[in-house]
Amino acid sequence: MSLSDFYFAFFKVILLPSRNDAPSTEKQYRTSVHYWTAFTADPPLALIDEYTCAAFLERIYELPGHKGKASRFTIHRHISNIRAILRQAGPRSEQCPNAQRLIPEVPFLERPKLDHSPVHNNVTLDELARILEACRIAKAPRIPHVASSQWWRSLIVVAYNTGERRGALLEAEFDKIIDRAIEFPAITRKGRTKTHTVPLNAAALEAIEQVRGWFRRRRIFPWTYHIRHFDHLYKNITEAAGVNKTFHGLRKAAATEMARATADRRLATLLLGHGRHSTTNDFYIADSLKQDELRRAVEAIPQPRPSVATDRQLTLF
Repeated sequence: MSLSDFYFAFFKVILLPSRNDAPSTEKQYRTSVHYWTAFTADPPLALIDEYTCAAFLERIYELPGHKGKASRFTIHRHISNIRAILRQAGPRSEQCPNAQRLIPEVPFLERPKLDHSPVHNNVTLDELARILEACRIAKAPRIPHVASSQWWRSLIVVAYNTGERRGALLEAEFDKIIDRAIEFPAITRKGRTKTHTVPLNAAALEAIEQVRGWFRRRRIFPWTYHIRHFDHLYKNITEAAGVNKTFHGLRKAAATEMARATADRRLATLLLGHGRHSTTNDFYIADSLKQDELRRAVEAIPQPRPSVATDRQLTLF
């Protein structure tokens, strides 16, 4: 049995469904296995050694990408995926209690070190105000009894105050608003089966009421065009505001401003629905906030108070 055989017979069919991963995760694993097969000829598991791994690493580092070679994050992900598959084929351990013990030892694949770049695409409050003002240029979508400009303003306000993704917002329904909270269906949470409920503050509730209109409909923000048209229209709005940020920047702004207001980054993680706090902290919370917190912490360091006289006092006697 080769690594690809093991992946399709066990890892994909039994392990991945039990972890409740998103569909995109299986696609990433499948891509990694494809590269492994192409770069190593997919030898039997028992014959995988350090030379096989070296051949894979040599080729994966030459993988093409959008800017020449693939990014270190992409390379890191593919190597991590292959390592995960090999661990499940190896001996059982605390980390892999259900490993299949098909190989006596797991070969080592060294991953590149990742240097997290500064958080980008984070919309500031000043930029958000300008974006809301620029919504006046919107001509679509055309919803009965709702102006296009108001549709965009309400969507942006709700996105900022809930931290939700675009797909979740476009599928949000009026009937899912209960007790000043809205429940987003599982299909909008990157394929996960767990629903996500987010409280609605006064600003979000008012924004939703602004687009309710006289015509009864199921979705709060109906969108009948192609999703690329959404990106095109939002880009027009941000360009009119002089802001070069994507819609996802509103999600980062929500995390940053909640962490700033509450001084508790765990609440930002809970709002965004991330499984790991490190995801929110490393990729969503603005670096400026981290520096402000560090500066306040440094200023708060207690200082010693010497009980003996200083050198200047001693020279007076």
